[in-house]
Amino acid sequence: MTQPRALDLHEIRSRIASFLEGRDIVSCARVSLDWNASFSPSLYNSVVLSRNIPSMEAIERNKRLIRYLKISRRAHISIFAKPDVLFSVMASPALTTLEMHLTWMRDSGARAVAHALKSNSILTTLISRTNSIREAGARALAEALETNSSLTTLKLDLDKIGSNGGQALAKALTINSTLSTLSLWCAGIGNEGAEAMAKALKTNSTLTSLTLVGSDIRDHGAKALAEALKNNSALADLDLSSNHIKEPGAYALVELLTIRSALSTLKLKHNRIGDDGTRSLAEALNTNSTLVNLNLSNNSTGCNGARALAEALKTNSTLNSLDLHCNSIECNGAIALAEALRTNSTLKTLHLHLNPIRDKGSLSLAEVFKTNYTLTTLNLHNNPIGDVGMQALNETRKALSTRSSVPLLF
Repeated sequence: MTQPRALDLHEIRSRIASFLEGRDIVSCARVSLDWNASFSPSLYNSVVLSRNIPSMEAIERNKRLIRYLKISRRAHISIFAKPDVLFSVMASPALTTLEMHLTWMRDSGARAVAHALKSNSILTTLISRTNSIREAGARALAEALETNSSLTTLKLDLDKIGSNGGQALAKALTINSTLSTLSLWCAGIGNEGAEAMAKALKTNSTLTSLTLVGSDIRDHGAKALAEALKNNSALADLDLSSNHIKEPGAYALVELLTIRSALSTLKLKHNRIGDDGTRSLAEALNTNSTLVNLNLSNNSTGCNGARALAEALKTNSTLNSLDLHCNSIECNGAIALAEALRTNSTLKTLHLHLNPIRDKGSLSLAEVFKTNYTLTTLNLHNNPIGDVGMQALNETRKALSTRSSVPLLF
């Protein structure tokens, strides 16, 4: 009896396919029908549809193999012109992620996806970026969310769904019990949209991550969300960056952080919190025991805010990442932070790039690593550090190279 060769075995060919690039997989799949059956699953496991490549016929024929489908620029000419193919692919028992980027699908395309979602029970991730989806498309997707029970991640980034679109999605959150991540980056939901989200969060118990970057929610929206989250035990990640939030909004978030809160990540970059708002947030860190990541970059925070944060770091035992880049922290603020880091044993990452820190501040920060073995990343890039400071940092880098786990100092 003839012993089979290794490449005659489907299992071996399938294993080889997992190590090959797309072009090589295509070549192997064309060898024979048997080889096609072995190599096609790897070829169609993850598909990027752009400029009509691959063809709609190939998509339809291999839909059972597609787990990840990305529809990118100009592909809408084929995919949204044939919504029956889209429905068919979304009905496939394999597809778990659908991503659409710069397709100009508009509201009509969003309605097609929403219609397919109503009967889909497999898709877990739906990502849309810059697809000209407006209020009508958001409403259609929100309606689908009310009955869909598989989707866990929805991102509608850079699609101007407006206040009404935000309110529609918020209403869906009061019914839907599976969505855990919602991103509305630059969606323009405004105060009214934020208020609707806040109302939904009072009863929703599944959403763990909410991104409202650049949504123009301002202090009023921040206050509404902070109040709602006082009784929410699910949301852990909140990103309110670029929302024109000033001290009043920061004070509301301070109240949230001082009570029992589920928040572990709070991003407030590119707002207008200033020293007063930063000092209040620092006071909250004295008692808060859940926050792990805090981003206060680009908030006009100066030395007073930095000193307040430094005092908080002397007692806080949970924060491991603090981002203060692009602020107005000078040497005195840097020295205060360095002093705190000599005793703090939990902070792992500190970003101070794009601040006016000079030699004196950099010398103090370089000294930190002599006693601190917890800090793994210190970013001082683009500070006006002179020759003396740079020499101290270079010497510190050299000394750190002997450690078993070398910290990143740049």
